[in-house]
This record gives sequence, structure tokens and C-alpha cells, in this order.
Amino acid sequence: MTPAQPKNIAIVGGSLGGLFAGVALKHLRKDLNIRILERNPTPLLHDQGAGVVAGQDVQDFFRKHDRTKTPLTITSYQRLYLDKSGNVIRREKTEQHMTSWDLLYHLMRANFDGVGSEYAKAPASEDHEGTTAYDYGHQVTNVNLRNAEPLTITAKTSKGDEVTIDTDMIIGADGPSSEIRKLIDPSVKRKYAGYVAWRGTVPEDQVSQAATDVFVEKFPFFHTEGIQILAYTIPGPNGTVEAGKRLLNWVWYVNYPEESAEHVQLMTDKNGKRHHITLPPGGIQDSVWQRQKEFAKEVLPPQFAELVEKTEVPFIQAITDVISPAAVLPSDHRVLLIGDALAGFRPHTAASTNQAALDAMELAEAIDKILQGADRDETLKAWEDSVLDYAKTMQQHGILNAYEILTDPISRSAYDKHYPAILRAWSTYWRDSSHWQRQENQRTADENTRRAKDAQAQERRRKKAEYNRNWREKKLQEEQVAKEKQKERARQAAAMAAFAEALSNAQKDAYERQFQQEEQYAHYVFLWQQHADIMAAKHRQHIAKQAEVEARERRVAEKALEERRKVAEKRLQEQERQQALAAKLLEAAAARAERERYEQQEFQKEREAQLEWILAHVGQEEREKKKELNKAHVKPTMSDMQCNSHEMADDTGQNEAEAAQKFIRDIMRIRGESKADVLKDIVLITLEAVDQEIVSQKPGCKRKISTAQDDPGRLPALVADLFTRMESYGDGKEKFRFSKKRKLT
Repeated sequence: MTPAQPKNIAIVGGSLGGLFAGVALKHLRKDLNIRILERNPTPLLHDQGAGVVAGQDVQDFFRKHDRTKTPLTITSYQRLYLDKSGNVIRREKTEQHMTSWDLLYHLMRANFDGVGSEYAKAPASEDHEGTTAYDYGHQVTNVNLRNAEPLTITAKTSKGDEVTIDTDMIIGADGPSSEIRKLIDPSVKRKYAGYVAWRGTVPEDQVSQAATDVFVEKFPFFHTEGIQILAYTIPGPNGTVEAGKRLLNWVWYVNYPEESAEHVQLMTDKNGKRHHITLPPGGIQDSVWQRQKEFAKEVLPPQFAELVEKTEVPFIQAITDVISPAAVLPSDHRVLLIGDALAGFRPHTAASTNQAALDAMELAEAIDKILQGADRDETLKAWEDSVLDYAKTMQQHGILNAYEILTDPISRSAYDKHYPAILRAWSTYWRDSSHWQRQENQRTADENTRRAKDAQAQERRRKKAEYNRNWREKKLQEEQVAKEKQKERARQAAAMAAFAEALSNAQKDAYERQFQQEEQYAHYVFLWQQHADIMAAKHRQHIAKQAEVEARERRVAEKALEERRKVAEKRLQEQERQQALAAKLLEAAAARAERERYEQQEFQKEREAQLEWILAHVGQEEREKKKELNKAHVKPTMSDMQCNSHEMADDTGQNEAEAAQKFIRDIMRIRGESKADVLKDIVLITLEAVDQEIVSQKPGCKRKISTAQDDPGRLPALVADLFTRMESYGDGKEKFRFSKKRKLT
């Protein structure tokens, strides 16, 4: 079943690449719905503080699509080369157009979703434009590819919610570290090129006159071994191009071997966090920045050293290489890559932004053809071939094609890390006045005839594309037979040597046709043979280093596995010990509960025996009193006995009742308990006292339960003594407590 027409399009990535595509598609047709998903949680991306060389495609894009008509660029009219003392040793009349990242971003936001700013007011919408949406704070987490059904994107918002979006086409514009690219080839990774770019800006009114003469509206360079620095004028705050308010943007390339101590310290910010690609403004350690400024005074011309010294907020970008083998998902043709997500160029090409604009314009044309009925697969295949050819050509310019980068008027830029090694040969070549005169004449002719120059550039691009297509086919054949590591490494070295030789032959042919001079031809052959030798040596070093890294990673993995096994064994032993200990604790708790139950039963039996003894003892006392009365020698008369009996009974009963009631109230006051609890404890105290007295009168006897046969004669005195102790010790807080054996605690 044929996929639906691409009228609902989702663009992943809301920076320049995504906005180029969004604006081009918005102006294409009214029935298109374009939605940009940006992971940054803020409505506007932060200013990256970077300058941009506006190539021809960028200028064409804004002439066609910018409804705000805002001034975009500052023109540089000369290219200068300085020596260490700051003297101009070479001056070329070359017109280039410079702008800034923040101005490009705000102009395209105004054109895409009508976000006005101090850079530009939002233009009025037009009837033929499509609908747009810019969803910030949306991190794409999954893409569900279902044939003949809408694609489903799952994204997590900055608030933690998860949303799903149905779309007919996905355009990956999420930069060199693209997540969408993983759908096409997850093995493609960014590779560090061995050097970084220090970057910064300085207001043009804050530099000396000597620096102004070199930098303002000019494009100066300085080269030395392992170092290259350049600068140019860009728009100032809020995109102003007014003289005196603009900025001087500088880029300084310095070699740092990967994972060296200097490289690690460089990419570690003030908070100790390690960065791998970009160290943002304000994050560089003070000691590192101070050391770099001192280094600038030692190795740079005074004008460049002044620019570095007066920069307040520098930042660092690691230079990397990355390119996708395809721009369209082969199995689906509904997932596409553009801009840096397709291929990340080195800054020397000055073509990254130009690539994004070119890819977006050509993609809009391809989608327009599809919507008008053209074959989808054929149209996208033609678009893919075009953008891949451009990507591979420009990446080769940045890595290998030093001569063309130096001389071509369109893609001309500075050396990468390999070029300082052949700087002397180039310097000799520059001194060839006849060559530079012919090149100057050619550039003058190109400036006077822009259309002719564009046609020539397009023809060169086509020829380069044809050459690179052949090279890509050869590379694919080599990759198919290079499955074993040793064979693969050997073939890679051979392929690099063959590629360098083929490229050298092609350049020699072009050089011979152009100049027809034997001396220059011989010099060019020597130049590129030397470059091929350097590249082969570099590649052999890379292969050896890669093998060493793999061996080290394998050893680390084996060691980590052994450590995890030991930790697991220790954890198992600890669990077994804890289980055994828990079993012992359960057994001890059961035994303790059984012992307490037994003691409770014994105490209950003892208490019942004591109560029986009290009843027996009270009965014995009454019988003894009767016997004493019967033994008396004087027998009173019946009336005397009755009178005395009544008086004694009344007095004794009254006194005893009052004393008992007072005693009970005092104990209740001291202990704070009820009358029933106090009476119960009095009985227990009395029994305890009787037991102790009996034991004290019979040395060597163990304590036992009192019986009626024990002498109770001392009971009243003992009880009175206990009551006295209770009153003297009691303070309203102290309470008398008894154990299970009736011992006073």
C-alpha cells in the first residue's frame, strides 16, 4: 500500500537546520502542516555567540523566503594573511558575506511561527502558507515505523508528560549527534578530529586602531605550526549592522591529542563536569583561560592577541567528523536527514549553514513534485543523491582536499590539523606570482559575472558528485569484504592510500589542463604525494590506537565481571547468615514466651496459697484471743463485762476505722491509684512482711509460703513500720511495684 501524501510533516530539531526546512515547506503550499519538535525547554534557544559565513545558498534562501526584509550580512572585501609581527604579508580582494547565528535564528522564527523580537518584527501571514507549530521542551524518545500507516513519534515533555504524534514524514534536523540518524544507521558516530576551536567576540569599538585596520570588514588569517586563527565582522546585539556597534568574531584552532591530560582539563568546566563536544560560554576554568591568553601573547600576532585578551566570555567547540551513508531511510522512505544530522563538516569549509539551506530548498522542491503526482521513491532518490554528493564533497574538502580549499573561490577557508605539516610547500607556492595573478584574474571575472560563476560552481559540484559516487561504490565493495578486523584494517589502509592516489591523479590532471607548465605540475605531484604519505601514516597510527583501546576495554570488562561475581557471592553468604540468625532469634523468642507463661502460672498458684494462709491466720488469731480471755483469774460480772465490752468495742472500732481510712487515703494520694488497688497491695505487703520476719527468726531457712503455724506476733509492728516507710518515701511520684515472686522492687 502506497504511503500517504506528505502533508503532515514533523521536523525533529528546532535550530537553524530545522527552521530552514520549516520555513521552506511553510511557503510551499497551504495544505501542509509543519510541526517542529525541539528538546530545549525554553521557548527561544540561547544565543550561541558564534559568527556564520553566509554562503550563496544562505543568501538565496533569505532572498526567497525572508518576509521581514531585515539586513542580514556584513560584507568582507579583503582576505589578509599576517605574520607573527602583525604585518600583512598577503592581501586578496575577495568579497564574502558574514552574519551571526542569533540573527539567523530570530529571523527564521519570525518567518516560521511569527515570533517577533528586537531582531525583526513578525511578518503578516499570507493565504497560501501552510500551518506551523514550534513545540519546545519535546524530547523524542521513540519512532514507530509502521508500513502504510502514519508514523508515530513518542516524545517526553519538559513537564514529564509523554505525548504521541502521528505524521506522514519525519525530517531529522537534530544536529551532528542526531537521534533520528540512528534509525538509518546506528553505527554512525561523531569522531574527534584531534583539535578544538576556541571562539569569542569583542565589540568593534573596544579594540585599538591597529586591530581595527586589520579586522573590520576584512577576513584576516594567521597560520603557524599546529595553530590557525581567523576573524571577521558580524552583526552586533539584536542583529544591528551599524558601524561601531558590530562584533568582531574570532576562531582559533589548536591541536589537543584526544584524552591527553591537557585535553581532559580543557573540556572540564568550572563545576568539574566533563564535556565532549562543546564547552558553553562561561564554563571555561579561569586557570585554563588565563593560560590560553598568555599563550596567545606568545604565538599570535599582536592584533589577534589583543582580540583574545579582550574577550569576556569565550567558549570551546571540539572539531568532529560524521556523515550518514544515506539521507533517506531505505526501508520506508518517510524518514529523512538534512543539515548537520546528515553530515557534520569541519568549520574550515564554512559550509555547514549553507548545507542546511541547500538541503531544505531542494527538499521543498522534491516534496512539491511528490504532491503534484511525481513518483515518490524516484524523486526522493534524486534528492538524496544530490545532498549526499554535496555532503561528501564538502567533507572531503574539510579533511583531505587542502589545495582546493586554499584556491577555490567558493569553498576557500583555512587549514585543518593536517595542513600545517606542509605549510612551507604552500608558502613557496604562494610566492609564485604568475599563479596568483591568474587566480586573481579569474576571481575578478567571477565577481563581474555572478551567473557564470554560479554555473561554474554547479558544474564543479556535478563533477565532484560523479567522482564521489564512484568512490562511494568502491568504498561499499571494500566494506562488504572487510568483516574480519585485521583484514578490515589492512583494507582501510589500502583504501586510504588508493583514495589519496586517485585524488592526487585527478588534481594533477586538472592542474595540467589549467596551467600547462611542467614545473608547476611537478610541484603539485610532489605536494600531494607528501600529503598521501602523511595521511597513510596517520591512519596506521589510528588503527594501532584503536586496537589498543579495544584491548584495554576488554580487560576492564573482564575485571568488572569478576568483581561483580565476587560481590554476588558475598551477598549470598550474607543472606544465608542473616537467615540462620533470624531462625535462632525465632527459637529464642519462642522459648522466652514459654518460660514467661510458666512463671505466670507459678505466680498465680503462689498467690492463691497466700490468700488461703491469710484466712487461716485470721481465724487462728480469733481463737487465741478467746483462749486468753478464758484464762483470766478475775471473772467480771455480767454487767461489767457488758459495759467494758461496749466501751472497748466503741473506742477500738472508732479508732481503728479512722486510722484505716486515713492510711488508705494517704496511700491513694501517694500512688494515684484506686481504693481497690491500694487494698489489694496492702494485703500483698503484709504477706511479704510476715514472710521476711519468719525467715529472719529462723536462720538458714529458705523463703517459703507462710502458714498458720508461723508466729504472727510481730505482724502489727512490721505493718506499722512498712506504712511509715511508705509515707516517708512517697512523694506523689514513687510507686510500689511487685515482681511475679512478690518481691518489693
